Amino acid sequence: MKKKKTTGPFVRNGILLGFLFPIFSVLFCVFYLVPKDYSFSFKNIHKDFPLLWVIDLAPIVLGAISYIVGIRAQKLSSSYLNEIENINNEVTETNAQLKTLLEEKEILLKEIHHRVKNNLQVITSLLSLQSSFIEEDETKALFRYSQYRINSMALIHEMLYKSQDISKINYGIYAENLVSSLIISMKGSDNSVKLKLNIPEISINIDTAIPLGLLINEVITNALKYGIREDNPGEIHLNIRKTKHNHFKMEIGDNGNGFSKGINFRSSNSLGLLLIHKLSLQLNGKIEKDNEKRGTNYILFFEEIQQIS
Repeated sequence: MKKKKTTGPFVRNGILLGFLFPIFSVLFCVFYLVPKDYSFSFKNIHKDFPLLWVIDLAPIVLGAISYIVGIRAQKLSSSYLNEIENINNEVTETNAQLKTLLEEKEILLKEIHHRVKNNLQVITSLLSLQSSFIEEDETKALFRYSQYRINSMALIHEMLYKSQDISKINYGIYAENLVSSLIISMKGSDNSVKLKLNIPEISINIDTAIPLGLLINEVITNALKYGIREDNPGEIHLNIRKTKHNHFKMEIGDNGNGFSKGINFRSSNSLGLLLIHKLSLQLNGKIEKDNEKRGTNYILFFEEIQQIS
């Protein structure tokens, strides 16, 4: 920070102010203290009023005083500027340290998400390996559906690892990847299932993304298993929109066979239906079965879970 000299202006202003004293003193004497027929001259006025000689020294006296004041002000200003400069340097250094710590934290969190994703993939591989020794189709299917659930969580950690924002993910991209992978896994790459997604630019934190992803996984898995059977054509739709701050509405379902109206998904013994109900409660949401549409369809109102750091 450049330091400016302040003594010059102080001395100049002191001298200019000092000149005003002799001028006003002479004018005061002329107009108020001498008779009207007074023969004015600077010599006569100073002779008659000797105090004016002292007053004439005012520019020198005030100039000297101003010089002393200017030096003092210069020192105070210099001290103040040095203090400000030191504070600025400390703030700059602190900001640099905080930036470094933040970058290190982001790198560490990304590495954690990467390792969690890898560990979840190891678990799915172990489940797959274990299921290869099982001959019963029903038991083997339980292992496979567990793999789907784990993959729905692993996908979130993978997206967070690759994302610039490690606190939230683009849920439209996530939902499309999740549902598409489920369709290919359960129906094969050459299938007749159409996917209709309508999810605008929505970012959701991990505390909300995981239970919501598990819920979507259960609904789509049930749709592909019971609603759209074998190689029959069908359609799966998924719509999510924000209704107000941190509150959302999701419509999800299929146009398949559906299940009996007598089945209450809230009290059913089916693990998939039970998970759908429990996960909706975890999302502070309310889920209803939409009976006006063909197939099995749900409407879920939920809110983004506030993260506690």
